[in-house]
Amino acid sequence: AMLVFMLSSAYCTRAASREIYNFQLFDHFISKSGRSRQNALWSMYYTAIAYCCQASLSTFQTFRWEIASVITLTILAFAGKLVCDAQSIIEIAGILFLPEEKQKTLSDDMLDVEASIVTDPFDEEGA
Repeated sequence: AMLVFMLSSAYCTRAASREIYNFQLFDHFISKSGRSRQNALWSMYYTAIAYCCQASLSTFQTFRWEIASVITLTILAFAGKLVCDAQSIIEIAGILFLPEEKQKTLSDDMLDVEASIVTDPFDEEGA
């Protein structure tokens, strides 16, 4: 997964640095590699979650079960908080992948340019 992101970054930089057709090449690469980049993202995401679980459970090999239980629960609580935060960021970033018409509608809803106020259209309290 890291190799996919490293190559994507290198190729995007290369495409964007060309003197002619730079935006067209960049857009072409981004559109054609989207599925691979998405698979790499989810692979890294689930691997990180699995690693947190493995690291927390490995404490049972080192410590007595009472201490290991406390450490494991603490690590899993932090991991759970990080998963919630990551899901929140992924949900918020979803606007980046919407069609342009939908982005424009959401942008108009979020930005009250005349009042210089930024609102969150996903915030149910403000609705």
